Amino acid sequence: MTTTDASLSSTLKGKSKAFIIHAGVTLPIYIALVLVIKFIWYPDFYFKLLDVLPILAMLFGIDVILGPLLTFIIYKKNKPSLKFDISVIVLVQLAAFIYGISVMYKERPLFLVYAVDHFVIVTGSDINTEELKPELLRGKNPKIINAKLPESTQEKSALIMSFLSDGVDVEYRPKLYKPIDTAKEALHKAKIPLHNLPNQKAIQEKSPSAQLAAYPLTSMKDNDHLAIFDLDKYQIVEVLDVDPWEVKKASSH
Repeated sequence: MTTTDASLSSTLKGKSKAFIIHAGVTLPIYIALVLVIKFIWYPDFYFKLLDVLPILAMLFGIDVILGPLLTFIIYKKNKPSLKFDISVIVLVQLAAFIYGISVMYKERPLFLVYAVDHFVIVTGSDINTEELKPELLRGKNPKIINAKLPESTQEKSALIMSFLSDGVDVEYRPKLYKPIDTAKEALHKAKIPLHNLPNQKAIQEKSPSAQLAAYPLTSMKDNDHLAIFDLDKYQIVEVLDVDPWEVKKASSH
């Protein structure tokens, strides 16, 4: 092996080692973030419906691929500016990481709100959390709740005027939030029977003893789905990727 070959081999070994060390630090941090997002911030169907993957893909590209790759490119043993160069790379990664975390946290689902005849995913950025009762923020989120309309004519009129003024629908008004069992009558009145679904037998077989019904499920992301809801346990048992409004329209005929 010539001196040049030996020097090149040594340089590649140094660069590869720097790449592996950098990736070895960032990859576990990224995996930890994904686990928090998948199982705490965006559990169950929320992960898919709220389109989390693009941001995670961006963070993976910057923090797990680009950062270590740049370290591989700029690494050179005894390089005078090496510490500065790596510091810049780490700062860029850190900025991207903080940005991604802040967006994901702000956009996390806080509530699944039943409003009039459908469910709406309400995220931290959709409402003024300062208007929430403290007990609604305690415990595990997202919570399934009811946006209960006022009963008095005067309050209903005030709500209509407020809507005409600010355009905020009932599902985004925390002052209307009540426990989901207060929507029992409304849920039964607005339910879409499973017999209107082509795969109703398979759905019912998963929860044979449950009283199930279907409802439209929407969010600010404009991803409308059909939610299969357990009327006894007040929980979503399945979310179907079908047009809920077509199903609702068909069931009314």
